Amino acid sequence: MHSELLLSLTTGFINKQIHSNNKFIPKLLVNDACSGRKVLTTINQELKTCDEFFLSVAFVTTSGVATLINTLILLENKK
Repeated sequence: MHSELLLSLTTGFINKQIHSNNKFIPKLLVNDACSGRKVLTTINQELKTCDEFFLSVAFVTTSGVATLINTLILLENKK
């Protein structure tokens, strides 16, 4: 697992020609109205499928925090 993650990080940050597991390749999250992608939706989906997480953000809205809190409470209750 460790080597698979390291290979995917290398693909994402250094050389996109290296073949690795797409699941672990880092992605820049942005809101994109044209494609309908939203950062908050992606974060919620990832939180629902992970075992643990680390979150670092530069900007966050009050409504975004409220939505994440609801998701985190639901996940805490699933333990």
